[in-house]
Amino acid sequence: MNEKELIDKIINKDEQAFNFFVDKYFKIFYKIIQRVLQDTSTHDEIMDCLSEAYTYIWYHIDNYHPDKYSLRNWCSLIIISRAQNHLVDIIRQENKKERLQEQLLHDAYAPSAEDVYIENKSIEYLLNKIDLLPPASGTVFKLRYIDGLKPRQIAEKLNITVKQVDNYLTYAKKKLRKAGLIDEQD
Repeated sequence: MNEKELIDKIINKDEQAFNFFVDKYFKIFYKIIQRVLQDTSTHDEIMDCLSEAYTYIWYHIDNYHPDKYSLRNWCSLIIISRAQNHLVDIIRQENKKERLQEQLLHDAYAPSAEDVYIENKSIEYLLNKIDLLPPASGTVFKLRYIDGLKPRQIAEKLNITVKQVDNYLTYAKKKLRKAGLIDEQD
């Protein structure tokens, strides 16, 4: 079966053709994911990532344009993208674990009830002041400094450019500095 026939059959949701495709490119795609993830994933995690990529290909094969890429190259780009997303998820999980360990360590040296009350009042005061910012600036500030998202992630989440995110953050910090709520170096 040539590539054109294979693509046509997959577009028509021919499972046998798709299984042929999976068997044909399995080793190549597996190695691509393995290279992207390096030593961060087990065989099962690589297989999950590959399965996710195959599912994406199955449902989006009609977006394939043979005049731009060969089927193998188009799928390789999808595989790389999925593997990179998986790697980001792994890094986030590791960051969550580190934050949890830090929190547990922090809890071991828990502050007094008075310290907690003062800190909560300060946080509550700051959040109230953030709510006084224009909605876009306040939302971006909270996503960045409270939720810990990166500017690119905020841009994707809010469907705006990274430059807009930077502008909103600059504006919010300027207003909060002027109100004396954050230090000059923040």
